[in-house]
Amino acid sequence: MSLETDNIPPVSGFILAGGRSSRMGRDKADVKWQGVSLLNHMKMTLSTVAPRIFVVGGRYADIPDLAPFLGPGNAIANQLLMMPASEHIAVFVPIDMPGLTPALLRYLIGQSQIQGAPVYFDSHYLPVAIPTRNLLLDKLRELLSVSPEPSVKSVLQRIGARSLVSAGNDMSFANINRPEDLKALADR
Repeated sequence: MSLETDNIPPVSGFILAGGRSSRMGRDKADVKWQGVSLLNHMKMTLSTVAPRIFVVGGRYADIPDLAPFLGPGNAIANQLLMMPASEHIAVFVPIDMPGLTPALLRYLIGQSQIQGAPVYFDSHYLPVAIPTRNLLLDKLRELLSVSPEPSVKSVLQRIGARSLVSAGNDMSFANINRPEDLKALADR
């Protein structure tokens, strides 16, 4: 899974943290994973691939949700609509996926550069790496006008995202939605 990254354009990381965390019973940003909050854990993971990191939505937001509680698809679409078209790669990750590794993110970013298209791992719509040049913004605007709460899958379909064969294991993509999920992941 090694890939030369010297010619990759600037990368910005976006942590999607605007959910209600109702199944967890408290803000996921504050949930501890291996002694560190999920928010800080994801910031540390992203910092290995992205010099600029932004929290989208939630209590610790650098960028507030334009449409709170309409899901990660809406947050991604709105963020992409605000970005200038440039040689840049935006990486979107959920706050609740502590098994993501820097190696997986580097591979994802490298593949988006090689393919010149947004990419994600098969059957895991997040994380996703999206080159911002030549995005199909009209298709995103159209999608949001028809469905204000689009799924991540529908956003990725609209921007022509491509699926990659999963390079990680089940733990890499495990979402922590409930206290039981956190315990199950810790027990592995």
